[in-house]
Amino acid sequence: MKRMKLRLLALVAALALVTLAASPALANNVDHVTGSCTSVTVFFENFDGDGTDYNNPDGVFVVVTGAATGAASKSHAQLDAEENDQGDNFPDDFSITVAIVTVTPGGVVSVKSSWESHNETKTFTAPLNCNDTESVTLCHATSSESNPYTTITVDAAGAYNGHLVDHDGDIVPEFIYLGESRGPQGDQSLLQYPDCDKPDVEVTATAPSFTDPDCDTEADISIPETEGVTYSQEGDVEPGGTVTVTATAQEGFVLVGETEWTHTYAEVPAEDICNPPPPPVDVCPNIEGLQESVPEGYAVNNDGQCVPIVTPPPTTPPPIPCEQTEEGCPTPTPPPETGKVFIFRGTCDNPDTFVRFIGSGVGMVIVNGVSTAYNVNGTLDVDLGNVEGTVAASFDNDRSETTVSYADCPTPTPSPTPTPTEPPSPTPTHTLSPPPPSKDGGSAEGSGGGTAYTGADIAKPLIGFGLLLLLGIVSFWLRRKTLLER
Repeated sequence: MKRMKLRLLALVAALALVTLAASPALANNVDHVTGSCTSVTVFFENFDGDGTDYNNPDGVFVVVTGAATGAASKSHAQLDAEENDQGDNFPDDFSITVAIVTVTPGGVVSVKSSWESHNETKTFTAPLNCNDTESVTLCHATSSESNPYTTITVDAAGAYNGHLVDHDGDIVPEFIYLGESRGPQGDQSLLQYPDCDKPDVEVTATAPSFTDPDCDTEADISIPETEGVTYSQEGDVEPGGTVTVTATAQEGFVLVGETEWTHTYAEVPAEDICNPPPPPVDVCPNIEGLQESVPEGYAVNNDGQCVPIVTPPPTTPPPIPCEQTEEGCPTPTPPPETGKVFIFRGTCDNPDTFVRFIGSGVGMVIVNGVSTAYNVNGTLDVDLGNVEGTVAASFDNDRSETTVSYADCPTPTPSPTPTPTEPPSPTPTHTLSPPPPSKDGGSAEGSGGGTAYTGADIAKPLIGFGLLLLLGIVSFWLRRKTLLER
């Protein structure tokens, strides 16, 4: 029994050796794997070296996983037709390349190779620059005044190491290098122009405005504000002065059109032009022609009209007996020396109205709005006669005004025939004294302390004297007639 077991073990071992001898060598079928950012290549060596032919029509498949994804792998049929032309058998050494669709820079990529019931997996690390910018267009500084930049295109490594790090004056856009964002550097707006040379903007300078002096305005200048333009000014802004304004372009601008303006200011007009004398004033608008002063022989009334000065012959009113007044004869007071005017208003018994001026100058009488001027030198009485209405008079600073009316006067009745009597004794003579104040409705109007008298006060003694004279004449006639009859 023991010997039988030994024989069975020997048979199994022999069968195992035969089986191992008949199987292909799998240890190093996939020799190595290489990869980049865009593809993976699997290298097969001694794949058919043990003499065993693999003719599986499904071929060999390669799958990329991990930090990348790949497209479909190549099969044996494709290899046979494209590379080895060895029928259905795999060659001893061959490779399969798989395109990478996406990859993580620096990540571990797994590559699995499968055929029949066998598979092997190899790994590699994806490069760090897988997502780097393929090309970077930048402006390299040349240190030339006429051409300060030149446009060049480099890869990401050259942009980083040769320009971003070593040349601060270069204008570099943002880019990706070794998986990281780099830049930007410099004025990015210039990258759109060839050699980063931005063309100048054309601008037209606005002209300044000048103000010449005149009687009411001083000399002045107004400098405008224009984008891209700088203005400079020379000269004095004054009457007779000359000013020059120059416009220059700022950086990035170029001027077109006029760039310089010169102006000479006018002189200020003469004083008689700026301040001309006032036009002459016609003081007598009612007289034909221009009258700059009151003509000789004329005076200006209250209405601003020039009226002739009338010099009437002097008149002296009859004295008023002071005995006929209730106050009696007052102590005479001297008349005012100058500048006084009195109005003696007419009465029913004596309707004559007159005006008395005392002083020297021109007196004005206004009767119902009609003015008359008089020369006064001392005392002047102006007889207005039987006048009714408003009577006013002015002299120097004195003024008087009254209203004369006879509407209320009684109708006169005839006097009875007087009885003859003896002639009266002679009437005593009265001396002229300043007239006392009136008491019987007639009045004299005045101001400044002057005394005014009415025509009635003056007429009373005259009437009495006339009646006595008439009575004496009648008495004489009657006596003579009696004598003749005898």
